[in-house]
Amino acid sequence: MAIEPDGVGTTPLTPMTRLFRFAVSGILAAAWFGLVLHVLLTETPWSRALCGALAYASAMPVGYLLHRRFTFRSNAPMVGEMGRFLGSSAAGMALASGITQALTAWHLPPTWTTLMASVCTPALTYVLSVLWVFRQRRKTSATASR
Repeated sequence: MAIEPDGVGTTPLTPMTRLFRFAVSGILAAAWFGLVLHVLLTETPWSRALCGALAYASAMPVGYLLHRRFTFRSNAPMVGEMGRFLGSSAAGMALASGITQALTAWHLPPTWTTLMASVCTPALTYVLSVLWVFRQRRKTSATASR
């Protein structure tokens, strides 16, 4: 079985290049979230919770599209892929919440809680993105000979 080249490019990305692109895409999506959150908090009368939820919702498609086109260069159908992306994002949010709850309950300093959540959450979402969300299609020998 051979792995097909990425959808947009002509050659597959190296693992380090893909990891770098994942970081860049994540930083850009986080910057978008921060910008929208700041505008909503300063320019609307809405609650902080609502502003946070709306900013997060606005950053989801930004993150998805950046990872789809830039990080993983996918050309798979968007419907299933977007659902898997939302699932991996929910898993990341659950992990971050769990880490925060556990380390707070263990009376660890906020710095450790922040560090652990900030390292573990993107690691999980990267692995889920590679293995599940944007998984590469494999050609069988019968398909490859066509």
